[in-house]
Amino acid sequence: MQGEDEQMTGDELRAAKPEKDSTVATIFEVDLTTVRDPLLAEASYRLVGVYCDTGSKHTLLYGQLRALFEYWTVRHIVADASGVGQGWSHFCHPDRPLERR
Repeated sequence: MQGEDEQMTGDELRAAKPEKDSTVATIFEVDLTTVRDPLLAEASYRLVGVYCDTGSKHTLLYGQLRALFEYWTVRHIVADASGVGQGWSHFCHPDRPLERR
């Protein structure tokens, strides 16, 4: 979860301040049929979408993430909980309990 920057956002902000934190949501589809495959014997993951944001206001970012999660019918969120990501992951997906690992 990145901080807000009201003057610039996106590629412009990343070019001007490459150290600036960004929010990235990567959406995977889980294929459990490969669990029965004797060679794989595990689930497979297929990348279906990527969202990246730098510098947007958190109120705008929240709406964009919620819409993304609803569009893809997200069941689980894995988040970096070392900063504001912990609160945001629960805030964006309140129906699911947080798992800490």
